[in-house]
Amino acid sequence: MGKNATARRKTRRREAAEQAAAAAREQVLTDRWGSRTDALSRLSAVSRQLELLRAEELALLDERDGLIVALRGVNVPWTNLAGRTRLSRQALTKRLAMTEGSD
Repeated sequence: MGKNATARRKTRRREAAEQAAAAAREQVLTDRWGSRTDALSRLSAVSRQLELLRAEELALLDERDGLIVALRGVNVPWTNLAGRTRLSRQALTKRLAMTEGSD
C-alpha cells in the first residue's frame, strides 16, 4: 500500500467523522426545537420579544430618570434615592447629568 491509499483512508475517516458530527448537531437541534424551520421560527419570535423588552426597558429607564430629577428637585437625599434604585450615588448623578444634558 502506498502513501496515496493511506492518505485517502485518512481523508475518508475524517469526512465520516465530520458527517457524524454534523448529524449529531442536527439531532440536538431537532430534539430541542423540532425541525430547522421550527428553530428559525423560534429564533424570530425570541428576537421580536427581545426588541419589545428593550423598548420597555428604555421607557422604564426614562421614567426612572425623570423621577430622580423630580425628586432631587424637591431635595430628596441621594442616599434615599440610592436605596430605592439600588444604584450608587455616583451612578445616580451620572444618570442625572445625562438626563439634564439631553433636555
